[in-house]
Formats: sequence, structure tokens, C-alpha cells
Amino acid sequence: MILRWSRRRQSLLQKGRTMSKQSKAFLVIGLVIIAVVSSLAAYLHTPTTRIITLNVTTVSIGNSTYSVFLASTGQQQTRGLMNYTFSSTNSIVGELFINLPSYPCFWMKNTPEPLIQAWIENGSVVYLYNATPESDYVVCHNGSEVLELKKGITIAIGDRIATS
Repeated sequence: MILRWSRRRQSLLQKGRTMSKQSKAFLVIGLVIIAVVSSLAAYLHTPTTRIITLNVTTVSIGNSTYSVFLASTGQQQTRGLMNYTFSSTNSIVGELFINLPSYPCFWMKNTPEPLIQAWIENGSVVYLYNATPESDYVVCHNGSEVLELKKGITIAIGDRIATS
């Protein structure tokens, strides 16, 4: 369509004719439509920041107590610690996932910090995994809860986990 219009315009200009008001109006309307569609497409493909409210709870591992986010809804669990960086100015050191399916799976996509993932069953750690930042590797294990902690916190299989 643009190629035909270009040839028609070139033909008119070579003969010394100008475009009619109707042709100019169609051209302007067409350009406006193209601009609107392009802007809408760019807007729809731009990632947006979703605000997800997370509650904070405490977990006790042995004699140590830590503050962690609590992920109890599907939306919170899907987001996890993606794009979260631990800060020395706040006390949050991880996230506790509850209300999980019987065989939960985790990965580290868009998670910039190294984590220790602990699968918990009946209040005891049954499996540990040292998760690598930004990894697409999926880890699954039996457990009713999973506790993700920033690397460096001491935790072992068999440790009792209490929440408050």
C-alpha cells in the first residue's frame, strides 16, 4: 500500500500536480493510526512492576531466630525472591513458602542472590540445596514447606524449624 502511494505521489509531482485535501487527510489519519498502534504495542511489551504485599514472620533454627518473608498465596510464591537483593539495612534474610503442593519445585530465575533452599516436613529439614543465582535449574523434593535463606546462614538436615 505504501509502495503504490509512493508511485502515485511521484507521478503527481512529476506532472506538477499536488495532493488533494482528501488524500492529505487520509495520509494524516493513516500516520496517526500507525503511531497509536506502535505506541500501544510498545506499552504492552514493556515489563511492569507488580506490587505484591508480603508479610514478615520469624523462623527459629536451633537457638537462632530470623526474619523472613512469608509466601502463602500462589502469587507470592510465584514471585518468590525474584529481583530481591538482601540489604544490610533490613533484617530480612529469606522467605518461607507455606501451603505448597506435595512435591514443590523451585528455580532461581531472576534471583540475584545465592540461596540455601530447605525443604521442611513435619517441622524438620529433610533436604537442602545450595541454589545458584539466575539459574534455570529446577529442584523438586517432598516437603510441606520450603525455607529459602541467604547463603551463609547455618542450617542442616534434621534441624527443627519453628515459626511464629
